[in-house]
Amino acid sequence: EKEEMLEGMVIIQQGDSGDKFYVLEHGSAQIKVNGQTLEQTVKPGSAFGELALMWNSPRAATIVAMEDCILWSLSRPLFRRLLATSSSNQTVQLCEFLQNVDLLKPLGNQETTKIARALKSEMHSDGEYIIRQGDEGDVFYIIYK
Repeated sequence: EKEEMLEGMVIIQQGDSGDKFYVLEHGSAQIKVNGQTLEQTVKPGSAFGELALMWNSPRAATIVAMEDCILWSLSRPLFRRLLATSSSNQTVQLCEFLQNVDLLKPLGNQETTKIARALKSEMHSDGEYIIRQGDEGDVFYIIYK
């Protein structure tokens, strides 16, 4: 859905429940976290709002239009439907899995998502050695199934 925001309007408010995913077509927006303005700005082509939708968590930042903006939004149900049919679904599944790994439990949603996106799957046969004592430890393994 196409949305227009005037300069100074709040697009999303930190702490609110996430109900939409946004892509900025025209304009620019400020990012504020806990009242502090970040140097990074939202520029045309940028997407935001996905974390709150993926994790059913409150918005992590406030986004304010710095000028008149044109945005495209997806509602939570549509976003989740699209996510379920895309490769991002695998990222969501991996994030859910990683949140149950004791070593990774202290990490936040953003860190967990970064790890999930960086993971590479390897298949090993029954009885095959994955690592051997004395090998250089340059890979971190998590057994998925």
